[in-house]
Amino acid sequence: MSRLYDAVQKSKGNLTAPVVAPAPAPIVEGARDRAQPPVAARKTRTIKVDTHSLKQNRVLSFDKNEPEAESFALLRTKVLHQMTVNGWNSLGITAPHEGAGKSLVAVNLAYSLLLEGNKNILLVDLDLRRPTLHKYFDFTPEFGLVDYVRNGTPLDQILVSPEGDPKLSVLPSKGRTLHSSETLTLPKMRELLWEMKSRYDDRIIIFDMPPCLITDDVMVSLPYVDCSILVAEDGRTKEDELKQAHLMLNEHGFLGVVLNRVKDTRKIYVY
Repeated sequence: MSRLYDAVQKSKGNLTAPVVAPAPAPIVEGARDRAQPPVAARKTRTIKVDTHSLKQNRVLSFDKNEPEAESFALLRTKVLHQMTVNGWNSLGITAPHEGAGKSLVAVNLAYSLLLEGNKNILLVDLDLRRPTLHKYFDFTPEFGLVDYVRNGTPLDQILVSPEGDPKLSVLPSKGRTLHSSETLTLPKMRELLWEMKSRYDDRIIIFDMPPCLITDDVMVSLPYVDCSILVAEDGRTKEDELKQAHLMLNEHGFLGVVLNRVKDTRKIYVY
């Protein structure tokens, strides 16, 4: 095994050690008094998602017969335990660099959580510079998160749910957004992120966040996330990158590391 594997092993205690909850996100004055219905009440459009296409895109956790589903069930159990114990409802998924598989982990974890049957899942693409969540569902969004923030596009024209999975909602992003960190700090974006987090009593929100060592977007978004996991790619993520990312996330409910693309008989390790 690589030195990265050893480094991940050393951090496995983070899943059970006490963690520090992030500071409360700022509340925009007057946000709760607006006439618009809360996010939880807004309808979503239904899109047809073919299970064969999901598997072609390596989304496998919805099928219990797939070997990879067991790994994501393990991840689901560990994440749910920590979120339940701490009363959390929002999870950020990031990686030190591009291509580690964070978006794939986010989608697979969302489907694995659906198998629990008692939670609604909201999957949000916060990687504004390189949004990819929609690709796993084989659809091209007409509008995205930034259209709501900058152009006032109604959320019911952006939110989608896969046909047959009404408990899963996806809030996609569209195209590359310049000045992404500035966009994330806009009052309307802050209001939306806080509303999603504070008004969902029966939902788990999964934020697919950008790589944390490439931009400052993750640091800007962390106040809206209760906890986080880090996706590392075996054979590519460097040990010092893992340590830097760990240090960045450690004070924001850091749960642990998913070591992806392990060259072994198993496909994924969870710590």
